[in-house]
Amino acid sequence: MADTNGSDVVLGKMVGVGGRGAPRSMFRRNQPRTDVFSSRVYWTLSPLKLFRRDLIERLELRFRTDLRVGEDQPFVAMA
Repeated sequence: MADTNGSDVVLGKMVGVGGRGAPRSMFRRNQPRTDVFSSRVYWTLSPLKLFRRDLIERLELRFRTDLRVGEDQPFVAMA
C-alpha cells in the first residue's frame, strides 16, 4: 500500500492480543490516501507504523535519547 499510494507513513490495522486492547477510531474505514488533517492517524503517536526511509533521512528524524519515556512521540509527530 505504501508503494501503491506513495505514502511516507503507513498505519496498518492492529488487533489486540491476550486481552490487550488496540486503538479503534482510526480503523473504522480504510483510507489508502489521507493526511493528518482528515484522518485520526495523528491520535496514535505510537511508533507502530511503517516509515519510508527517505522521509526519515530527509527530515533527519531520530528517537530522542534524552527522554526516558515518550522518546518515540516527537519522532512520530514530526513524521
